[in-house]
Amino acid sequence: MLGLLLLAQATVAMPAYSPPKPVADRPRYDPATLSIVIADTVSQTDPRPLCARADCTAMFLGTFKDARTLAGPSPGEKFAARMEMGSPFDRHYRIAMVIARKPDGEIEVLTTRGFHYQTHLACFERKDTDPLGWHPEAPGLSYDHGQLCVSEG
Repeated sequence: MLGLLLLAQATVAMPAYSPPKPVADRPRYDPATLSIVIADTVSQTDPRPLCARADCTAMFLGTFKDARTLAGPSPGEKFAARMEMGSPFDRHYRIAMVIARKPDGEIEVLTTRGFHYQTHLACFERKDTDPLGWHPEAPGLSYDHGQLCVSEG
C-alpha cells in the first residue's frame, strides 16, 4: 500500500514535458502585436497536445477577465488566448502575462508570472522575454537586472 502511495505521489509531482522548438521554427513576433496584461484566470479548456508523450504539455484555451493592459494593444477586459500548460490551474489566479496577437487574430500567451506576496511584483524570466527584442516602457513596468517586472498596484 505504501509503495502505491509513493508511486502516486511521484506521478503527481512529475513535471510536464515541453517539447523544444528548433531555432528555425520559433516564431518571430512583431513588437506591435505584443502586450503586457494583468488578468484573472477563469478557465483552461480545449487542450491541444504538443507531442505524443503522455506527460507532454498542451496549448489550452485560457479565458481571462478583469484584464488591465500596461503596454501594447488591449485584448479587452475579457479575452481568450492559447497558452502552453501541463494541466489546467487548480484555482483562479491574478497573473501578469506577455501576449501576442497572431495574424489570424488568435491571441497567444508567450509567458506568465504570478505576483510575489511581499513585493507585489511579477518578474519574467529573461530567457522568455529577451528573444522578443522588445523593451516596453510604461507606468507599472520596471527592469531588475534586465528582467521585465510588472507591478500589481
